[in-house]
Amino acid sequence: MGFLNKDAKNGDYVSVISEECYFQGTLDLQGSVRVDGKLEGNVDNATYVTVSKSGFMKGNISAKGVVIIGTLEGDI
Repeated sequence: MGFLNKDAKNGDYVSVISEECYFQGTLDLQGSVRVDGKLEGNVDNATYVTVSKSGFMKGNISAKGVVIIGTLEGDI
């Protein structure tokens, strides 16, 4: 299950792909995303992308900042 949360510090919206979630397709964001589950596709125009320890992403990332702790198969 994913959800949208507003970060009070900077007013940025943060989308989350939770551990139980699998998403396939392209995300075109105006905010940030944290991947705890599995994402197969590209992330475009994001502010920040975080792939957590439990996260897996297969695709390319276009963002201002990226943190990879889990697995990324693609280009930044």
